[in-house]
Amino acid sequence: MTNDPQSGGDQAHQITLVLPVEARARLELRRAEAELEFRRAYQDLIKGGRNEKTDENIEGLMVQLAYAVFFAFAEEAVNSRSDTFTVRKSLEAYLPVVVDKVFFANHPDAMRTNRDEQRARFHDMARFIVMNSPGWLELQGVLAERAGLEMASPDGSGEVAPAMEKALGDAIKLFESYSDFSRVQVRMRERMEEAMRNSSADARTFGSKARLQCVLGLFDLRAEAFWELVSDMRTQNAFMLVLGSLERAAWQEYTGWPIEVARPASAESEADIETIHARVQQWTKDGYKRLVSRGDRPTRTDSRPAVSVTNGGGAHPRAAVDAFILKCNQEISLKVNRRHVWLAVGHTAARQFQFWQASDPKATAQDDQNFRRILAMSPADFEALLKKKGII
Repeated sequence: MTNDPQSGGDQAHQITLVLPVEARARLELRRAEAELEFRRAYQDLIKGGRNEKTDENIEGLMVQLAYAVFFAFAEEAVNSRSDTFTVRKSLEAYLPVVVDKVFFANHPDAMRTNRDEQRARFHDMARFIVMNSPGWLELQGVLAERAGLEMASPDGSGEVAPAMEKALGDAIKLFESYSDFSRVQVRMRERMEEAMRNSSADARTFGSKARLQCVLGLFDLRAEAFWELVSDMRTQNAFMLVLGSLERAAWQEYTGWPIEVARPASAESEADIETIHARVQQWTKDGYKRLVSRGDRPTRTDSRPAVSVTNGGGAHPRAAVDAFILKCNQEISLKVNRRHVWLAVGHTAARQFQFWQASDPKATAQDDQNFRRILAMSPADFEALLKKKGII
């Protein structure tokens, strides 16, 4: 197999990021812990022998293993000293590699001659779960913010800045293509001029608390102007690039110096930059909320009829789940994810949930009823149900 990572496939050569020794040790520890958890669950599943249901559950466990290992690598990668372009490309290459390793090591059909179909299906399933998870969305936000801080290429190499500048330029061009762009920009500038006229004399002093509040206000006005144009994942990704640039601009407006010259050097300045960064995170989240409220959904690439999703409020399944998770994570301390939803229904594997969420014909009317019943619960009641079922 050309792409078999165990035989030095093409995918493995794309991972150019090199982690330091201590990071590799942490990654190996988390991989081993995930592997151990998988093995224990796997042995429990096969005690009664193999059947179609058992194989489905094994695939669910395999996806969880690939998910855990990928995000362990992602955490170390974003905390590394490598530039964001290298980090992103390495993450894109690492996902199929880790999924392949999990498949060949654990799938019941991995050694059969007709394994290609099962392998491709497992890749699609694992990729879908990872890239539609809250963890993936958070990762994209972190990468966008990271890229914004690299815009000036502080190491002087000149290798990162041109790519980032081009990406930002493309993002602005995308927004400029919208008919409302001029209107929101004029309104933004008028509101900024008014805010500056009404600011206090202290706001003119670099580094003062009054200036920080003024800068945050200007940040919000700029962010809102672009937020109003977010309508799909393409504009959301462009919005996150713009937010990274606005974060750099806000720091320079506050201190009088770019981040490369005036880096935080005290607990107070660290807190100040965290305050600005919190604005980036909030607007990133607000962009995703806007997509959820608009019922954003992927375009189907086939002609198969989708399962009816009009019961329980009419929201598209993925949008309904996103909205539910956002609400839960705002109202309760538990970090809710998609796995909690299908476990709460009573499934031991994610397969039917994946079908339902993708509006696949294999999802049944009963699936729609079961999952929407969970999504109709209050966050507090949902947490109570998870505790009652022993899920948390």
